[in-house]
Amino acid sequence: MRLIYLFKSFAQRAGTERILSDKMNYLVRELGYDITFVTYEQGTHPLAFELDSRIKVIDLDTRFFTLHRIQSPFRRLYAYVAMRRKFRQRLQSITEEVKPDWFISTTYSFPLMDSILSLPTRHIIESHICLQEVVGFTQGRKTIWDFLKGMRTQRLFRAMRRAQMLVALTQADAEEWQRHTGVSTQVIPNTLHGFPHTITPPDNRPQRIVCAGRLHRQKGYDLLIEAWSRIAPRHPAWRIDIYGQGEEEDALKRDIHEHNLQGQMALHAPTADIYKEYQSSAFLVLSSRYEGFGLVLIEAMSCGTPCVSFDCPHGPSDIIDQGEDGLLVPQGNVDELARALEWMIEHPEERSAMGVKARKKAQRYLPEHVMPLWTHLFEQGR
Repeated sequence: MRLIYLFKSFAQRAGTERILSDKMNYLVRELGYDITFVTYEQGTHPLAFELDSRIKVIDLDTRFFTLHRIQSPFRRLYAYVAMRRKFRQRLQSITEEVKPDWFISTTYSFPLMDSILSLPTRHIIESHICLQEVVGFTQGRKTIWDFLKGMRTQRLFRAMRRAQMLVALTQADAEEWQRHTGVSTQVIPNTLHGFPHTITPPDNRPQRIVCAGRLHRQKGYDLLIEAWSRIAPRHPAWRIDIYGQGEEEDALKRDIHEHNLQGQMALHAPTADIYKEYQSSAFLVLSSRYEGFGLVLIEAMSCGTPCVSFDCPHGPSDIIDQGEDGLLVPQGNVDELARALEWMIEHPEERSAMGVKARKKAQRYLPEHVMPLWTHLFEQGR
């Protein structure tokens, strides 16, 4: 089975990159698949995660993000058209050489879908984040630019119908894509990267809450800071540690300082052993405004660490059973988030019981349970 995977850039140590590396490595090592991994904005950056040496890696050197440096809008448009042509030509050349059974791209490449899906091969599109955030719908379309953007979006939706399948991480996201594009959809959740054989008992952990994810508005850390400020004075022994990096770092540090939380909340650089941090925490909180799935939830749960999460689109409600292995909070409701955090702090026995159930729940996301769904999809109609 020959596959081409296309991804924008494999330089950031983030959830989607981890999932792609795990998936490709599994298919090569366990099933002997022939995989060509194509990026187009990688440049000279090192690969974020280790890939099996049998995976052929190619970069198209079409770094669209550099075009903003061109001051003249006409020159920028000309350069964009030329780069799209280069992208299409190089991708076609690779496709003709490899002759893949399947060509897999992601919705992160949505602006280029018309070029990608014009290639004469069978296509699968992966959705790793909710449709609204990929497309960026403009309510009302009040300007000519909004109107033109809407026309472009509809054109790309029509192009997506050429794909044989769109694979989403949740049922809600799959339904959204099918409603807007008409493409056939299937739900396959993310795989769990690791499942510790032994863990620190949930009832023997420090008074600590953990978060993990890039420092971006999507993750809603500003909302978490506000919620934590309302209850932190009543629980001076407790603290929140956030592991991540990103453009919001300075703003979040200011928020922490302005809420006088320096001793009870801190930002940390991403760690290579986040599972160690899960196991040294009483519970995890996910305050995201939106998600594609919520990979940190199943990672933490595999360590017997229950979770408090906004019921954001999409993912947390597919993973957490309310009151059984974690708590779901109405999306964006800071008051309810504060109450949920305080309930977890004040109910250690129930929290420990949730951790036991969470660890059991996480097993369903192990590769041996999820990857057969992918291999069945690849093999059908071969």
